[in-house]
Amino acid sequence: MKVRVNPSVFRYHVERAGKTITAIGGDSNSARVLFNILTGQTSFTTMKMIRKFAKNMGIEPHELVPDEKMERLVRAFAEVE
Repeated sequence: MKVRVNPSVFRYHVERAGKTITAIGGDSNSARVLFNILTGQTSFTTMKMIRKFAKNMGIEPHELVPDEKMERLVRAFAEVE
């Protein structure tokens, strides 16, 4: 399942985390996905990626998807592996 993400929210949390894109991504493939989100090249990503980025930034997954409808989806699927 893929959900829409907000690049400006990701940029805010990446800056706040004070970590590199590679540190947040955890590996080169994930870092590439995160870079694409931050540069606005994609507006969708998987819940698995969102959970990974959120964990590495020390925030909750729903903070990365601010839209109210998407937030409900994130809350429903964030705990599912």
